[in-house]
Amino acid sequence: MHPEKYLDADQLGGFVFCGKDNLDPALFTNFVARKQWNTAIVNGCKIAFPGTAFKADGANSMECHGAIDINEITEESGARVARLEGWVIPVDGDKKIRERVYIQLPGSNGQPLYVEALRTPRDEINSQLKMPPENLSGFSALVPLQQEQDTKDVVIIRSRGDVKNICRLTH
Repeated sequence: MHPEKYLDADQLGGFVFCGKDNLDPALFTNFVARKQWNTAIVNGCKIAFPGTAFKADGANSMECHGAIDINEITEESGARVARLEGWVIPVDGDKKIRERVYIQLPGSNGQPLYVEALRTPRDEINSQLKMPPENLSGFSALVPLQQEQDTKDVVIIRSRGDVKNICRLTH
């Protein structure tokens, strides 16, 4: 497990929990909640990372080649959590600017909730589309939910610099 592959070089860092460690899962959950970090699952391990905020100003709606493969609600340490994983083909453009993927969920107050997902390689997608194996075509997020929240109206947003695309997923 090399979390540095998935994180920005200038990020504060990440925290990896693979379940085999001598760490109580509640400690991981409490750390993430205290820091208000985002969480993802990669190769069966949880990675916590400091996500970036998203503002939808100037976002354009467009078709994006991709899919949400996993959309399930589970319970972790007594809290409802949405596990969302999928893939979306990265956009062309300046590769020095990292493309981010955000997940938009209906918020409990009527306003959308935006959570940054962790970009990950997806071997089967990269192979099928003849992209380099290290291409970050996948995304993963674990999102804490309020009791009344669900994941039926999930939207994926790609963001690179000032370019923001609200994706209508096709595959």
